[in-house]
Amino acid sequence: MRFEKGESASQFVSRLSNAFDRYVKLSEIESTYEGLRELLVKDQFIASCDSDLALFLKERAPTKIEDAKCLAAIDIWMLECIVKLT
Repeated sequence: MRFEKGESASQFVSRLSNAFDRYVKLSEIESTYEGLRELLVKDQFIASCDSDLALFLKERAPTKIEDAKCLAAIDIWMLECIVKLT
């Protein structure tokens, strides 16, 4: 998210805050430090994956980082098996 043309710092901070609140609400996480940490780490993990793996994970919509990690391991293992078969 970036400053809009003519937007004040206060307006931008307000827009950032509203976007964050909506992001947290839509994620349906627990409103705790642990819930927020889980959400941010999971989303950063998915964003750090290559595009095919990220799409695979997003399609399955894991709610926990542990689920995302296991799905990623399964996907990587399946790809390795396919490569061995060809």
